[in-house]
Amino acid sequence: MPEGKSLWQTTLKVLRKELCGKDDSFRTRVQEYTRNPGSAPLLTGLIVSLIGVAGAHGLPLDPAIATIIVLYILKIGLNIFCEYNEPPADAG
Repeated sequence: MPEGKSLWQTTLKVLRKELCGKDDSFRTRVQEYTRNPGSAPLLTGLIVSLIGVAGAHGLPLDPAIATIIVLYILKIGLNIFCEYNEPPADAG
């Protein structure tokens, strides 16, 4: 492991870039689920989508962890998740 790097921080950076970036597919799925929060297929779709996004970037994500992340994002909202996890601006 490279010194000073955390696997969690690296994972969070990649997920944030994909979930909060220009690709609206995950954001659209979140909006669909918030309109119909009782839909198990929409929730499953979100989890599978997150696993796919992570896997596409070489980050194998366990379905149980993906479920926790999706539920957390749904609880606080995607916009708050993206704002909270935004990297700090350079001081220089």
